Amino acid sequence: MKFAPELFCGIDLTGGENECMWAILTESGQVQVLGAGTMDAALEAVQQASQTLVAVNAPAALNRGLVRQRLLESGESLRGAEMRLAEYELRQRGILVAPTPSRLALCSPWVQAGFLMHQRLAQAGFVWYPDEQAARQRIETNAHAVFSVLLGRIPLPRPTLEGRLQRQAALYQAGLDIPDPMDFFEEITRHKLLLGQFPSGILFSAVWLDVLATALTAWYVGTQRGPWLGIGDVQEVQVILPVGELKAVYMQSVI
Repeated sequence: MKFAPELFCGIDLTGGENECMWAILTESGQVQVLGAGTMDAALEAVQQASQTLVAVNAPAALNRGLVRQRLLESGESLRGAEMRLAEYELRQRGILVAPTPSRLALCSPWVQAGFLMHQRLAQAGFVWYPDEQAARQRIETNAHAVFSVLLGRIPLPRPTLEGRLQRQAALYQAGLDIPDPMDFFEEITRHKLLLGQFPSGILFSAVWLDVLATALTAWYVGTQRGPWLGIGDVQEVQVILPVGELKAVYMQSVI
């Protein structure tokens, strides 16, 4: 049986009131489900189809000292060596993702929650992509890096209106069946602006945009819609991104 996923899921470990949030996309890029709740609820949601690809916006493994080894061999300073190779390669290009320590006790709560989510997925039968036979597969990605490679630059600050517009535009242009963020401006009038009334139901919140970026990565990989790339070393689990190759440097967006 060749792996041909029916659904493409993204899971984000929020660390807030809900343990995690998830998005489920169809093969055409439509958003079938947006959900928030416990890990149990997320696992139940992503197991509804016979073949599914799940992306998780969280590290799956501790660093195994590969960066330290590389720096030692090259005679470079060991400052900043406490991270996985994927994170090092992204940070070298200006994409400042969080580093993953080599010891569990040093990991932040959301990283530890990510480890648990990956463990629960593995127990539910989700193996690492690609596997020709398994019906349930998973990948790791990083939402900030996804937006950076889609835009070709570091996005504007995540919580700001400009940052949300930019991120949603990137997802819309990438093919997701979501509202065009430009519709936001068509709903604004001078009167509404003076009253502080902004259009609702068009723009996603920053965290939902992260979830959708995670799901989009699974969709790109699972449908072969576009190129994708594994960053880092499989010993530490690669970070999968929806791009064929990385730029040498990603500059910061400016308004």
